[in-house]
Amino acid sequence: RVNPPERFVVLECAVLPNEGQRFTLNRDQQQVAVVRVSHIMSGKHAAANIEEGSPAVGDWYMLDQQRPTTNERLP
Repeated sequence: RVNPPERFVVLECAVLPNEGQRFTLNRDQQQVAVVRVSHIMSGKHAAANIEEGSPAVGDWYMLDQQRPTTNERLP
Protein backbone atom coordinates (compact mmCIF):
# COMPACT_ATOMS: atom_id res chain seq x y z
CA ARG A 1 0.00 0.00 0.00
CA VAL A 2 1.11 3.52 -0.74
CA ASN A 3 -0.23 6.70 0.88
CA PRO A 4 1.44 9.65 -0.89
CA PRO A 5 -0.40 12.43 1.02
CA GLU A 6 0.72 10.97 4.37
CA ARG A 7 4.17 10.01 2.95
CA PHE A 8 4.17 6.34 4.01
CA VAL A 9 4.06 2.85 2.52
CA VAL A 10 3.28 -0.60 3.87
CA LEU A 11 5.91 -3.16 2.88
CA GLU A 12 5.20 -6.87 2.47
CA CYS A 13 8.34 -8.65 3.67
CA ALA A 14 9.69 -12.18 3.40
CA VAL A 15 11.94 -11.28 6.36
CA LEU A 16 10.92 -8.41 8.61
CA PRO A 17 13.42 -5.52 8.64
CA ASN A 18 14.51 -3.57 11.70
CA GLU A 19 12.91 -0.28 12.66
CA GLY A 20 14.98 2.57 11.25
CA GLN A 21 16.30 0.49 8.35
CA ARG A 22 16.35 2.29 4.96
CA PHE A 23 15.49 0.71 1.63
CA THR A 24 15.69 1.79 -1.98
CA LEU A 25 12.53 0.85 -3.88
CA ASN A 26 12.85 -0.27 -7.49
CA ARG A 27 10.58 -0.42 -10.51
CA ASP A 28 11.59 -1.81 -13.90
CA GLN A 29 15.24 -2.08 -12.79
CA GLN A 30 15.38 1.61 -11.77
CA GLN A 31 15.50 3.15 -8.31
CA VAL A 32 12.34 5.17 -7.69
CA ALA A 33 12.18 5.93 -3.94
CA VAL A 34 13.88 5.67 -0.56
CA VAL A 35 11.90 4.68 2.53
CA ARG A 36 12.75 4.22 6.23
CA VAL A 37 10.95 1.59 8.35
CA SER A 38 8.99 3.33 11.12
CA HIS A 39 7.40 0.32 12.81
CA ILE A 40 6.81 -3.39 12.40
CA MET A 41 3.23 -4.50 11.95
CA SER A 42 1.74 -7.93 12.54
CA GLY A 43 2.60 -10.85 10.31
CA LYS A 44 4.85 -9.99 7.39
CA HIS A 45 4.25 -6.23 7.07
CA ALA A 46 6.15 -3.10 8.07
CA ALA A 47 5.25 0.58 7.75
CA ALA A 48 7.86 2.93 6.30
CA ASN A 49 8.09 6.69 5.77
CA ILE A 50 8.81 7.93 2.25
CA GLU A 51 12.05 9.94 2.36
CA GLU A 52 12.58 10.43 -1.39
CA GLY A 53 10.81 9.69 -4.65
CA SER A 54 7.40 8.40 -5.61
CA PRO A 55 6.76 4.74 -4.77
CA ALA A 56 3.89 2.80 -6.34
CA VAL A 57 2.13 -0.47 -5.61
CA GLY A 58 4.26 -3.32 -6.98
CA ASP A 59 7.64 -1.65 -6.42
CA TRP A 60 10.18 -3.99 -4.83
CA TYR A 61 13.25 -3.89 -2.64
CA MET A 62 16.01 -6.29 -1.68
CA LEU A 63 18.56 -6.21 1.12
CA ASP A 64 22.07 -5.83 -0.29
CA GLN A 65 23.70 -6.98 2.95
CA GLN A 66 22.27 -8.44 6.09
CA ARG A 67 23.92 -7.33 9.32
CA PRO A 68 24.17 -9.92 12.07
CA THR A 69 22.09 -9.36 15.19
CA THR A 70 23.05 -10.48 18.68
CA ASN A 71 21.47 -13.86 17.89
CA GLU A 72 23.33 -14.39 14.60
CA ARG A 73 26.95 -15.08 13.80
CA LEU A 74 28.88 -14.85 10.60
CA PRO A 75 30.66 -18.05 9.53
